[in-house]
Amino acid sequence: MPRGEQRHLIAATWTSLKWPHRAPADQLLVRCYVGGVGREDLLQLEDEVLSATVKAELVALCNINVEPRYTEVNRWWKAMPQYTIGHLDRLTQLDAAVSRYPGLVLTGAAYRGVGIPDCIRDGAVAAERVVRDLLGTAPSHRERVATH
Repeated sequence: MPRGEQRHLIAATWTSLKWPHRAPADQLLVRCYVGGVGREDLLQLEDEVLSATVKAELVALCNINVEPRYTEVNRWWKAMPQYTIGHLDRLTQLDAAVSRYPGLVLTGAAYRGVGIPDCIRDGAVAAERVVRDLLGTAPSHRERVATH
């Protein structure tokens, strides 16, 4: 959710729509995200207050106004990497330093994207690099695209 919207909810994953086996067919399972940089104060709220805040957001945004059958609150302090200005330049320098050690590749949310698809893509590229280093072959098209 863009900060300009001035919402507490920053994201929601409609888990039971992505993976229907995660909830009965007549129920909706939603994972909601609040907090983040500059919004840490929300995480200080009691579980019940935080749940009510998220529920109010779902009512306002999606007209979901039924009482949840189950709620769970988890606080993941500083869980998502925050890329700062110069991150790409630092990655270029890091890649150059690591390239001196064939077979060593750094991958994960700290480098080229925090989302699951980003990490899967980066992991696939990392695996290709390791194989390339082991075989002594040229970079693949996917590797060249991922690093530019």
